[in-house]
Amino acid sequence: MAAERKSVEPMAARLRPDRVQAARQSLHHFVAQSRWSDEAVLTSVRRQVLPVIECRGPIVAWTVDDT
Repeated sequence: MAAERKSVEPMAARLRPDRVQAARQSLHHFVAQSRWSDEAVLTSVRRQVLPVIECRGPIVAWTVDDT
């Protein structure tokens, strides 16, 4: 989404402005209750992110923010 914040509440507001709380709860349940493969998600992220980072030169340091 093009929104600045990617937390559940702003996404729910953009997806269902008429029913923000219901959409927030649905999104939260989807994320919290779904079976996720950490390995598959991280592989996908690496596939998308590394080429963008590496196009500026070799990676010297990588800081990861948990938010």
